[in-house]
This record gives sequence, C-alpha cells and structure tokens, in this order.
Amino acid sequence: MELPEAVCQLTSLKKLILFDCEQLEIIPDVSSLKGLQKLDLSYCNRIVNVLGIQ
Repeated sequence: MELPEAVCQLTSLKKLILFDCEQLEIIPDVSSLKGLQKLDLSYCNRIVNVLGIQ
C-alpha cells in the first residue's frame, strides 16, 4: 500500500501521524512539506525508506 502523492501538496501540514499502518509500504518524497514538524511511522514495519527526511 502507498500513501497518495497528493499528501505532498499539503505544504502547511505540521503533523503526519500514520501510527500502526501495517500495510503501508511506500511514502512519497516529503521534502515539499516545509511545515512538517512531526512524522510518526511507529509500527509501520513495511516502510523501508522515506525520501526527503534529513
């Protein structure tokens, strides 16, 4: 399962909480989310890499 690319258009988004999304495998490049302060991927065990995170 993949998070929709449209999420990356939410440039004022401050928190993205995807806690316990067991089927989630792919997160799009989040580098455009300039206001993002918190990204919670706890227990999203299938995610290997998140582009745009420093």
